[in-house]
Amino acid sequence: MSLNRWDQVECKPCSVLSRRLAQCSADSTRTPFHLHQTYADLDRCASRNGCAACQVFRRAVLLGLATSQGPIDDTQALFVNLGRAGNSIELATGINLLSSTVLLSSSDLPRQYPRIPSTEPLHPQRISRLRSWISSCHESHRCGNYAYSRRNPTWLIEVVSRGMIRLVHGEELGAVNGLVKYVALSYCWGDETAVKSVDPHAWNRILGGHTTDVDARRAPFLVTDLPETLQDAISITAAMGLQYIWIDSVCVPRGTWNQEANRMHEVYGNSHFTLMSASTEKALDRMLVPRDAWQDASRGVRLHDRWLLCQDAPLEGIRLLSPVAARAWVLQEERLSPRILYWCAQRAYWSCTESTRIEAAQPGGQMHSPLPLASPHTFMQACRGGDPEALAKAWSDIVTAYAMRRISSVNVESNRFAAFSGLATRYLGAINRPGVPSDVYLAGLWQSKLAINLAWQVLNPARSCDSLQPHIPSWSWLSLPPSTDMSMASSRDPSPHFQLLGTRTIGEKMSDRDVITDGASVSNLHLAGRLRLLISDRTTVQVPWDGIEREGGKNTFDFSLNPDQSMFARSDAGRVLVYEAHKEEVIVRLDYHAWDDELNDDSLVVHDGEERYLMCLETCLRAAVVLRRNDTGVEETLSDSYQRVGIITGYRQDFFDGAPVTELQLI
Repeated sequence: MSLNRWDQVECKPCSVLSRRLAQCSADSTRTPFHLHQTYADLDRCASRNGCAACQVFRRAVLLGLATSQGPIDDTQALFVNLGRAGNSIELATGINLLSSTVLLSSSDLPRQYPRIPSTEPLHPQRISRLRSWISSCHESHRCGNYAYSRRNPTWLIEVVSRGMIRLVHGEELGAVNGLVKYVALSYCWGDETAVKSVDPHAWNRILGGHTTDVDARRAPFLVTDLPETLQDAISITAAMGLQYIWIDSVCVPRGTWNQEANRMHEVYGNSHFTLMSASTEKALDRMLVPRDAWQDASRGVRLHDRWLLCQDAPLEGIRLLSPVAARAWVLQEERLSPRILYWCAQRAYWSCTESTRIEAAQPGGQMHSPLPLASPHTFMQACRGGDPEALAKAWSDIVTAYAMRRISSVNVESNRFAAFSGLATRYLGAINRPGVPSDVYLAGLWQSKLAINLAWQVLNPARSCDSLQPHIPSWSWLSLPPSTDMSMASSRDPSPHFQLLGTRTIGEKMSDRDVITDGASVSNLHLAGRLRLLISDRTTVQVPWDGIEREGGKNTFDFSLNPDQSMFARSDAGRVLVYEAHKEEVIVRLDYHAWDDELNDDSLVVHDGEERYLMCLETCLRAAVVLRRNDTGVEETLSDSYQRVGIITGYRQDFFDGAPVTELQLI
């Protein structure tokens, strides 16, 4: 241990690193370097020996776990990579390649470093800073214009005293105080199977926080009756000087979920701010943990002749990596909130419609996300802005994001709609115009854009055994298994031959919420459009996929060996190619796997040999849904009924020439 020329304590590994840094300054190659044998060694060197650079490295590793509480496996190795990036040197630290944090050297100018007074998560100075963010937004921003109404949630938790809470009725509060300042919590309940695998009784602890007897909870009860995440959220609320908080499991009593689920646009949209628990995986995890990244005072640290900077992870990265990012319910909780405080284990982030803040941000330490995400407020900004093109894009983005999310297998069919209903309600309010009949919601699609909305596509075929059909119709993207990677185009040119017959109408007194609730029950569509067989030439032969696909050429095919022979082929990736002699091929993307081992009579899988019986219905110019006739358990009136099994896009212009306009039922 020695002092470097900057009078800072420097351990032997960091001295070696400093020399390598000097060599690397004029070298563009990347050189790996083993800094400490284990993270425990780094931790001891930073704490006991006071090595200034190791303190920076330790902070970098802990900040790299921003969306996780750890714990760090201190037996894992620690390493750095040196390389040249413009006028700066990049250093990367990581633990066995599983968790890496990038450090940057700065220019040769000293920088302002954040002053963190304590590792205590509710330290008064910290809370004062966070409260200033929130009050500044309320006082000087226009974010309040995004509130949906002036109504309180049906039930709120009131912080009665330290350790005591009770349920209060929102309408009763509103009669006296109007809309009260309340926090809306967004968090993870946890995966039941994973929780039980660790502790068979833990899930009952989570369920024990749910309200079953409203009258009993209108009297003060202990905060400790609730799971740990909820306890800490209430503590944060009180520290912020607020008296009320909304938490789903407490404020939605058992048996009332169907009535409350489609009010989420109001619950989150009207809140003083949304508290996002960004580092907890289950309701038993603590939000309030020691902020060990700040156990050393932030200061300028040099190796060789460079200042070391811990990079600040951008909000986009926090949102992408947070445990809540995969939860379906959280999508609308986030996208319907004008103001969000992201509470991570080591620092907090703030986002509102006009600004973003990072707690303890270091000037020059910000980095750009390699996977940029749209602002969490883009959807509401599009709804308020009213631009049809922006609205259409916002809707398609929301659909794509929601389809990728997980949702509990309990009551999955009804929850699939409920967890999306707030977004649909907000969107409907945005597209409706005075004096114009309301648009009609059709199980995740819109009547006015039905031709476009029907042309969604999966990027990879899903497992048919996980499909939510027949509970949800095959033509709705909501029938796909949760966590499916799919997309919906925001604009296409509808086919002039496509028509929805027997269009639905909305009653004059129906609210937007009622329209969405009613539309979730739609099960079949009476349509008319140009309909043709996928394989219309009876002489078509089946050939191996690899016999026509060019080697190394994705979606590039060669028919030169037999150009006058019509043929079709099928790939393991769920695609069907049809080549009609001397014409451009068309390619079908199937919705489901064909090799699923758990098939049943209602399966939407297209089996080998069934390709010849598939039909194509043109909905847009150069977009058609692929259908299979439904022959089992169908009522007499639906004898010409079909199920969706795939999609074709970008096909040749004459594909539907001569095809008759046909009426059919899509189920």
